[in-house]
Amino acid sequence: MASPIVVLIASFVHFGLRSSCFLNIERFTHIPGTAYAGHIAYCALLHFLYDMELMPTRYQRRMSWLAYFLIELVLGIAVMEVFALWLWCNVEHLCHLGLQHLLKRYGMTPQFYQEWEWAIMGTIMTALATLLWINAFEATNPSEKLRQQQETQKPQSAN
Repeated sequence: MASPIVVLIASFVHFGLRSSCFLNIERFTHIPGTAYAGHIAYCALLHFLYDMELMPTRYQRRMSWLAYFLIELVLGIAVMEVFALWLWCNVEHLCHLGLQHLLKRYGMTPQFYQEWEWAIMGTIMTALATLLWINAFEATNPSEKLRQQQETQKPQSAN
């Protein structure tokens, strides 16, 4: 698991400062109405980052705590940039293009779509981000993992 301080710093760099260290933020186009969806998806990605083992523990024993922390911090920020910026922005962009194509194919006028684009895309992307967050929470739920470990240890200790 990534250390909580690494998750906090990576979150502060991306979410608080709105900056990027490795990728160009300006390269990604803004899709109207997806601000809340981006925040929800970012929280889901933080769940995954917290559950990831960025560096094996055997490396922690071989280096000082400061070197391990700095390497884990750089890796954590890089992973969050790839997940949050590259992956999620590409998902938004693909959904936006697919929805435009689908609505044009079924006869929606471009003027009506321009008026309601923020609501349509906001609803779809927020629903998708919410499903991602629920999936991330269920997949990385630490209390569930602890309960499963305790259940598997009980039969062994009874023998």
